[in-house]
Amino acid sequence: MCIIPYTYYCGGKSVKKKRNDLPQLNKSSALKLVIFIAIIVLIEVAAGLFIFSQFSKNTYRQEYVSLEQKADALSEKITAKFGSSIKTDIEDKNKTLLAEIKEEYANDTNFDYYLIISDSGRIVDGGGLIDTTESSKPVKLADYGLKYNASEKVTIGGVVYYFAPSAFGDNGYNIGCLKDFTAQQKVIDNTLGNMVAILVVAGVLIVAAAVALTYLLNSRSKADKFKYKVTVDKTGKILNANSAFKHEFSATSKIVDADKLDSKAMSLVSLTGNYGDKLVAMRMTSQPNRLIVYGADIVNADSFIQSEDSVGEFDSDGKTTASLSKVFENFIGKGKRTLLGIMFISSLDRIKTLFGKQMATDIQRIILKKAREKFNYAYELDFGYIGVTYPDGKKLDILMSDIEDVLRYINSPIKMDDNLFTLDVKSGFAMCDASMNPLNFEHAYKAAEAARQRVMDTKIADYIIYHESQRKLYEKYFITFDIKQMLSEGAFEMESQPQYNIKE
Repeated sequence: MCIIPYTYYCGGKSVKKKRNDLPQLNKSSALKLVIFIAIIVLIEVAAGLFIFSQFSKNTYRQEYVSLEQKADALSEKITAKFGSSIKTDIEDKNKTLLAEIKEEYANDTNFDYYLIISDSGRIVDGGGLIDTTESSKPVKLADYGLKYNASEKVTIGGVVYYFAPSAFGDNGYNIGCLKDFTAQQKVIDNTLGNMVAILVVAGVLIVAAAVALTYLLNSRSKADKFKYKVTVDKTGKILNANSAFKHEFSATSKIVDADKLDSKAMSLVSLTGNYGDKLVAMRMTSQPNRLIVYGADIVNADSFIQSEDSVGEFDSDGKTTASLSKVFENFIGKGKRTLLGIMFISSLDRIKTLFGKQMATDIQRIILKKAREKFNYAYELDFGYIGVTYPDGKKLDILMSDIEDVLRYINSPIKMDDNLFTLDVKSGFAMCDASMNPLNFEHAYKAAEAARQRVMDTKIADYIIYHESQRKLYEKYFITFDIKQMLSEGAFEMESQPQYNIKE
């Protein structure tokens, strides 16, 4: 096996072509990742707030109901003990009654303090927590943000209490039972902190998984462009290989000097295959304790052209859509579905700049011949553009099921004049059937071109197949402007802009 780094010769100097095939996020993938992360964050925040609110409500509700029931039971006990004399005794501040109430509360471990409140909200007795004698004006519940008939939390002297009022029968006075709520509040706050920590960890794991998955899918999309995938150790010994490599090179157990393969540029590698030596274009990705080698078949331009038919020239109408249109209309006229496609060699302009128009034309010619091998009906439309069509039938079904392999073959590297050209062919196809309206070449061509434009815009695939059922997704690609017609209809107006000389 030998490794030959391929070189571009330009102006007498050798310039090694760099092509970064390592996993990278394009703008579309990066934007999707950012949107996904933003959605995850929003969902987590919303879920956290909802869960915590439900938890805190349930916790408060359970505590409140429990304390309210205990307050009612204690109030009933006091009412039954003192009867109708409660109101008078309270108004007279009967010390015996107040002492009895205080004793009842002292014996009840459910509460820490109590308040005796009138129906106007005035605190008659602070129960040892609130001093009602210091101020000349009455002390009211409103001073603490409380209502005489509503259960709430209240902070007094820096301590959080739960306030549960209960009426003394029909005497117009309430008992406000106070329970130190600090411990319960601490549990709720700790639960909130733990929940936030769990959500943060879960969010980090989800985001990390999303990033890893995005890079993995992006890496796979690039790896799918190559026919062969081989895993080797640092010595080049093959540890694993895909079925295509095993089929072609079953006797090969080692790739010599695999570690010398470039990770960003492709090299020519001569491997001993089942049918003799074969040149393969390869590059390497380094991983811990192993290397991943990707490879693709190459086409020797000279032998390819010589082995083809002797026509040697494009059709007389090759650089128009006439032949493509004629064949397509013929297929459609038979009342069956038809495939129409447009292929764009996006790297051809760069090749033309570096090597000249003739080299670019020769490469397009090879792509055209390869397209004809697979589609039968292929035509050069313009520089860098090739149109294909295929009629309905079992062969079309087979072609569609193998479309990725077909396009991978057309997109495989080309060796010409000791240079290896890696191509970047982007294709848009339109499946034309009875649902297409109107069903004619002009609309079908626009649909195929819309699919190709979407490939170029999204950068998520090398081809897209359009169907009329998806038309809403492609609406912006169908917008065209007929300048001649717009001129004839007077759509443009000429406006003059006065110009002045400041000096004059």
